[in-house]
This record gives sequence, structure tokens and C-alpha cells, in this order.
Amino acid sequence: MTYRWIPLFGPISETSPTSLSFNGETVPYKDPVTGEQLGDGGVAAQALCDAAFNGGKIRGVVRFATLHPKMGAGFTLAANPATGAHLTVMLGMGTFCSVRAWTPGDRQNVQGSQIPKWVDYQLVGTQSSLQARRDYELEVRMRGSKIEAQVDGVSLITADIRETLTKLRPGVWFLGQGDITISNFDVASEVRSAFVVMEFSETFNDLYTHVIKPICENAEVATVRADERHGPGQILSDIEQQIAESSIVIADVTPVNANVFYEVGYAHALRKPTILLAQKGTRLPFDISGFRTIFYDNTIEGKSQVEDRLKKHLAEILARTA
Repeated sequence: MTYRWIPLFGPISETSPTSLSFNGETVPYKDPVTGEQLGDGGVAAQALCDAAFNGGKIRGVVRFATLHPKMGAGFTLAANPATGAHLTVMLGMGTFCSVRAWTPGDRQNVQGSQIPKWVDYQLVGTQSSLQARRDYELEVRMRGSKIEAQVDGVSLITADIRETLTKLRPGVWFLGQGDITISNFDVASEVRSAFVVMEFSETFNDLYTHVIKPICENAEVATVRADERHGPGQILSDIEQQIAESSIVIADVTPVNANVFYEVGYAHALRKPTILLAQKGTRLPFDISGFRTIFYDNTIEGKSQVEDRLKKHLAEILARTA
């Protein structure tokens, strides 16, 4: 697989469609608020590629020619070029491996611009364990809000960012005073998934089989219900994992069902995009009464109406940028 690259900033050059090199340099580092010079630092760089990525795996080989303090490199899983915000799994930057987001901050610099800041989701090890002139095979898997990363086949990161990003822009990120390469870059995107929450009865089975499942499949979203998963394990843990790894949660809250409401609450706690369905006449509990809900009639005419509204809700969620 080959990719087309757009370097957004910094000294990045493309050595092949799957390899990039970064030529770091020393730059003066200033306090972003006062402008006072604090010493020397490294330059940052980022490039995004044209790979379609809805979650899945990103692999590549990271190599540092030399190592300096606050030097790092890794994969950008999602980026917003307009704001500069991005979610990255990296080696270095004070740790051996980490999951971090670079977001617009709430402070301003001397020019009146917002000062970005790092949000640390998980930090593992220390940068002193990294070695120069060694190839590190970095593999990152993202499913819903869950991120797993391994280096040279060893699992190091298992993090839940509690945010499901539905439109991802993958790429690479560098920072440092020396040269770094990322080679054998590869993206293996997976089909997005919807976890469906509802009471298990004939009426709701028909809604799932004849409405929800085909609508999701047409939108290239795989569906799963808790009763479709088999094998050993603790049921509640499996459900929580399925919710965390899903891109979307679809819940029918028509009957007063404690299990359904627990799963909806868990999805909301993870800030999971959630679509609520209910038969007309259903009185929603206060805690969810303020959420937009698709009300439907359990009739042939009602079927076409819920199909149309579900399509629109799905399209809106999937169109959101990272």
C-alpha cells in the first residue's frame, strides 16, 4: 500500500510512499506566556496521509539517529489541521511510550493567541530507556475510544480516551533536535461498529433485524448485540468492552429495563455517540428526557419513518470531524 502525504509544518521529507524522514534542529525555546528565553529546544513537524482510517491498526518502524531531551516521534491517529489539535501515540517526549492529545489551551501568549497544551492519557516508562540507531516496531490499534499500543511485539499501552472520534486523519508526528525516520508505515482500517442495546424480545428482535441492522450495513457500520457474543467471560465486562470499542451506540429505551438504562448510562459516561429509539407514547425517565430521541410507531408506515430518521442520525454522527 502506498500513501500520499501532506507535510503540514516542520522539516519532513518523503523518502518513499511509506517512509518519511525528519531533520531536527535546535531552536531557542521561549516561555509562551512571557516570551522569556528559557534555553534550547527542538522543532516539531507533522504530516498527514490520504489513508482512510475509521479505527483499526497503524504500524511502522521508528528510528532515532540521536536522542535529546524532549525528543519524540510516533503516529497521529486523528488531527484537526484547522486548530492544530491531534491525538498521537509516540515514543519519547520524556517517556518510553505514551498516548497524548495536543489541544488548544485556555491561556494566551504575548501575541494574544491560544497556547496549546498536552493532555496525557497514558505514559509508560522513561525516555532514558530508548536507544539511538535502533529500529522500534510500533503498532497501534484503535477501536472506538480504546487505544492499544505495542513496541517490538510487547503490549505497553491500553488506554480509554473516553471520546469516540468518527472521522480520523492519520499521519506522523516528530519533535526534536536530531534526525528521526518512520518507515514501513501501514494503515489497516476496520469497519466501524454500532453496539445495539435493547430488550431481548420478538418485537425488538424484528426492529433490530429488519431496521437497525440493514440501515447500519448500508452505512458501512457493523452491528452487534450482547446476545450475539459467545464464549467464556463475565457478561458485564464483555458489554462494557463492546461499548468502549464501538463507534456508536444505538439503544431502544421503550420498556423500563434496568439493564438497558445501565448500558446507556455507561455509553454516555464514555461520551459515546448514542442514538436513542422509543415507541411513541413512551415516557422517558427524567435523566434522558432531554436527549434527542427517535420516536416511532410499530407499524408498516412507522418502519419507513424510523428508517429515514435513523439514516439521518447515522450520517450526522459519521460526518463529524475529529
